[in-house]
Amino acid sequence: MPRPKPKRASAVFFARAHPLSDSQKRQLLELLRYNADSLKAAETPGYEVLKREPGAPLLVAKSPESAAPTKNPFNAMLYVESALGLGVEGAQHLDNIPRPADYREAFRPVGRSAFKLLNTITSWTEYFCGQFTLRGHDIHEVERALAILVDVSAAVTRDMAGKSSKGARKENALTEVIRRLRRTFRDYYQGERTERNRQGAFESLAQWEKDELAFVDTALLAARLVRQGHYELPRLFRDPRCQPATVGNAERVAELNRIADKIHTAQEREQKGNSS
Repeated sequence: MPRPKPKRASAVFFARAHPLSDSQKRQLLELLRYNADSLKAAETPGYEVLKREPGAPLLVAKSPESAAPTKNPFNAMLYVESALGLGVEGAQHLDNIPRPADYREAFRPVGRSAFKLLNTITSWTEYFCGQFTLRGHDIHEVERALAILVDVSAAVTRDMAGKSSKGARKENALTEVIRRLRRTFRDYYQGERTERNRQGAFESLAQWEKDELAFVDTALLAARLVRQGHYELPRLFRDPRCQPATVGNAERVAELNRIADKIHTAQEREQKGNSS
């Protein structure tokens, strides 16, 4: 009976949403310029709460004109929690990508071991090799597999020999989280979006841009993805990877969406398999 193939580590992962406390959500919603009345109306859109008692159903009446905002602010918090989950759980998958030195370190000893084993097997007499035949195997297939391992290991080591492993990590997870947070902010921001203030050569951010910086900063600190005073958010905002929507990052965003689709498909298959 053939042995089952061992499962390989997959590059596809599922990032669970990072839950925020009520106070953290309230702080973020304030930065989105939702007031207490609009948040209250969003809880029961189209209805007015007449009576609210602990453990008892809400007593509501249909409102002639709903005061609820056109976009539910609580959906914004779901998007924020989802984005933060990517940063919390996705860093090891998106940022700890092997560098050239890691490839060399992994393949060089494997290639040497395979070469040594291949030399040992090819020196065997027909008596030893015949033991494979008696058990239904072809010794030449083993030799070919070892030869492939030697060739691939040598090629990888050679190709990575001239590549540098220096430099800081790419911050792929953090920049993607910032991009998603900025997109959520711009989709749900209720304040006025004015032009920047200019006085001669000096230009200052508009209030909505300051709110955007504070919104992203508050969310990142809430999930402990950064340490206050130890990173430069304005610099990251200028990074093309952090732009909510640009032509330059369209391909990258599409690739991330394709990965998400694969995750959802794999989850559905797993759920069907568990239920059968």
